[in-house]
Amino acid sequence: MDVTAKATTTIRTRLLRILILALAVLLTLLGVAAAEQISAYRNASATDKNARLEITLQGLVHELQKERGLTTGYVGGVGQFKAKLPAQRRATDTARAALDKALKGRWGRSSSPTPGVSRSAFRPSTTSSRRGRRSSWR
Repeated sequence: MDVTAKATTTIRTRLLRILILALAVLLTLLGVAAAEQISAYRNASATDKNARLEITLQGLVHELQKERGLTTGYVGGVGQFKAKLPAQRRATDTARAALDKALKGRWGRSSSPTPGVSRSAFRPSTTSSRRGRRSSWR
């Protein structure tokens, strides 16, 4: 009976089987290609966010270096730097606020990949008190 059942299958049934198999393979390949494209898009998006964060961080480092240079010059005896220090400190504070904004929510609840690093590195009260001591040295 098995031999006669195979013999009685029509060409239409055979073609449908072939088409269904080809369609399944095609859909599988399209799914794999779509998954790769989504992964590439996510990687590009993460790279873009990291590049923007790096630029913001570079801006803060640059402002800190300028403030350090003015402070060192002022403490070293160049009195004309005293007038430039408040504006530079505001620029540094603005750059720090921009970095805080960029980091906000980046690593979940903390603003740092290792909790406490950001808080210990730039405590506003500590930074202000240090600045005050430096300004009163001369």
